[in-house]
Amino acid sequence: MKTSLVALLSVGIASAWFGPVRIDHEDRPGWTEVHPLITLGPGTGSSQPIYVVMRDDSSGSKRAIMFQRSTDAGRTWLPADVLVHRARAMTEDITTDPAGNIYIVYDDLVGVIGILCVRSSDGGATWSEPANVDLSGAFGGIEHVAADAKGNLYCIWIGAGSHPHVFESSSTDGGVSWSPRVRVDDDTSSYDGCYPGTSLCSQARIIAW
Repeated sequence: MKTSLVALLSVGIASAWFGPVRIDHEDRPGWTEVHPLITLGPGTGSSQPIYVVMRDDSSGSKRAIMFQRSTDAGRTWLPADVLVHRARAMTEDITTDPAGNIYIVYDDLVGVIGILCVRSSDGGATWSEPANVDLSGAFGGIEHVAADAKGNLYCIWIGAGSHPHVFESSSTDGGVSWSPRVRVDDDTSSYDGCYPGTSLCSQARIIAW
């Protein structure tokens, strides 16, 4: 069975919903698009670009991180999905900084085993080589990334093991290099961190799990 990504979007507070609109262009037998994440680029109202990251999946190991973009409030999308990186990934996340750069973090279970980050400064047309966020091997996925008003990046994820913990790493150079991971939670019971999320405001960084 083939599954397609569709978007049901609304423009403006008082306007009606339109759609659904298909986002992806994956029609190969045995392939499907999964785990879509969405973010907005800088701008106001309908002038804000919409960015979507998704995993191009198959029954084998031919997975890839794919990207889509809309510049008209979701009515139309790129005519072809953009290949970000071939990786046997399990989870991915996407964010933008105030300058309009786009960042995608994901875990790779083949080749360089770890959490990686790529960046685009041209609206997703091209992407940087992956930078290493964490190569400890002690990760369980569910990465999330956010950028603050200065463009600093923060990535969180859960560690591997029967009682996983929540870890964080940060970057102050646009995702080129990342700090050593820091454990966030202090739980010593069997109910350790799972499904973490992160958000930023002008006063503080907020992490929840």
